[in-house]
Amino acid sequence: MTDSRRLDRALDAYLADGVNELADRVLEAALMEIDHTDQRRHLLASRRFRTMTMQMRLAGAALVAVLAAAGLFYILKPNQSVGPPATPSQPSSTLATLGSSPPVSPEAPQAAWTVVGAPTVDHNNNGNVIGLADGRVLAVGGSNPPSKIAEIYDPATGTWQATGSMSVGRSYAVAARLSDGRVLVAGGASVSGATLTTAEIWDPATGAWTSTGKLNVGRGQAFGTTLKDGRVLVGGGGNEASSRSVEIYDPASGSWSKTGSLLVGRASAQIPTVLSDGRVLVVGGFTADPREAELFDPVTGTWTATGRADTPKGDETTAVALPDGRVLFFSGSPASGDIYDAAAGTWTPAPALAATHGDYLASTVLSDGRVLLVAGGQAGEAAAAEIFDPVASAWSSAGSTASASDPGSPGGTVSASFIRAAVRLPDGSVLVIGASAAAGGVPLAEVYRPS
Repeated sequence: MTDSRRLDRALDAYLADGVNELADRVLEAALMEIDHTDQRRHLLASRRFRTMTMQMRLAGAALVAVLAAAGLFYILKPNQSVGPPATPSQPSSTLATLGSSPPVSPEAPQAAWTVVGAPTVDHNNNGNVIGLADGRVLAVGGSNPPSKIAEIYDPATGTWQATGSMSVGRSYAVAARLSDGRVLVAGGASVSGATLTTAEIWDPATGAWTSTGKLNVGRGQAFGTTLKDGRVLVGGGGNEASSRSVEIYDPASGSWSKTGSLLVGRASAQIPTVLSDGRVLVVGGFTADPREAELFDPVTGTWTATGRADTPKGDETTAVALPDGRVLFFSGSPASGDIYDAAAGTWTPAPALAATHGDYLASTVLSDGRVLLVAGGQAGEAAAAEIFDPVASAWSSAGSTASASDPGSPGGTVSASFIRAAVRLPDGSVLVIGASAAAGGVPLAEVYRPS
């Protein structure tokens, strides 16, 4: 109701009906109209006044409607709180702005970096970081000499806690999250430098590690990923016996079986990417031509060539599958990228980054389909981050990572110049792990919250 004439028409309509519950219906109508009336101050009121006479109810109904039309109070619905709606994109019609002035939109939230608790050790780029099914993050192994240490980041507290240690220190091992939430870690190099065939599984429910079947060949600097059917594909490595061989781990039996060999030997940097159709793409690494790519078909167990990237994908490569099925790769120093079109089997250069970045890259897909890429700078300089919009095919700055206090130098600061990993958390933010040095630096961690 916005004026007395509309109230009169409503009253006339009800009076004409001759219904015994006239006053209740008039009051109910007035209250319903209030729900859609521009408001100012609030007053809690009941929808029924069961002890009032009909004359009092009619008078009350008229008074409520007149006051509402004047904007003098509003009535809260059950379980409704005063203030802005919980989600800015879903405005509330009940709490509309009074009068003809346009509503004031809240200022759009800005992207932000926040320093959080750091890992106890720098796992280096030869360790493994895995996002868990429950939203926590596992960092394990790596460092120099190879470490047994495993620790967990809890987004709820922003802190790290120790969990069970592996049976042996490993660097350059393969790690993959299984379908049931456990984590498989296989191969790698030991403290003595030996290439390992052993594998073990971490259980997030108990924090304990148990041994599982051994690899057919020792592998360090291999690649690995979980297939859509739950098995784990592991291939390549830094020695002649492993560089072309590939095998598959079956969690049901805890055993490994050989599958088709790679077309060329590969080690280190290639990032296996599972496509929407279940095939696996690998490109580059330490190989004769770090631009060559091939696809693994888990149905046939065979590899086929699939074109060449525009730029070499050597050390420190990062890759993500885009929502439209393409794959974005970046590597090198300075960093450069390519986009693989799985439907066409072709490569095209990715749009240039807004700034020049070094290696030590990490990337992840944000909740809205954009990509956050974090790249290392120089020693003592903060790493930088950019956002790729696959629809606009353009990059924009995501700001520099923040600084954190160096516990070894009270009052001093260090910057995360060397990036270890970027993992998207359940709330859409991204945990970025870095360090102050290429190896053995002060470990750092920050959370990026996109706008």
